[in-house]
Amino acid sequence: MTWERRESSGFGVQRGFQRISPKAALPSPAPSYPKTPRDTTVPDVAFVFGYLWAAMMFLTAAVKLIFALRLDAVAWSAFMSAFAIGSKVELFLIQYAAMRFIDSRRRRGAVIG
Repeated sequence: MTWERRESSGFGVQRGFQRISPKAALPSPAPSYPKTPRDTTVPDVAFVFGYLWAAMMFLTAAVKLIFALRLDAVAWSAFMSAFAIGSKVELFLIQYAAMRFIDSRRRRGAVIG
């Protein structure tokens, strides 16, 4: 076994009989799976709910500001601990139910029609 200096070609570094390549350390790309009907039935609804979430965050900030200026510290902290979590949980449940309902209606329509 002889160790001789070789010129590197490409991205790797060659030393003797070994080649160390940075490409070998990269993970392989994820396999692509075929789209199922569930993947393609409600992306437009999810897009709309994205805007609803943004609007809710804006309104939540406005309500926080109004109540912070009008309430004392104890009442404001009690209001915020209930309102901040409650509004997000409520919109999540509405979104989940609406998307499930719309998905089932569209799938049923695709099977019948």
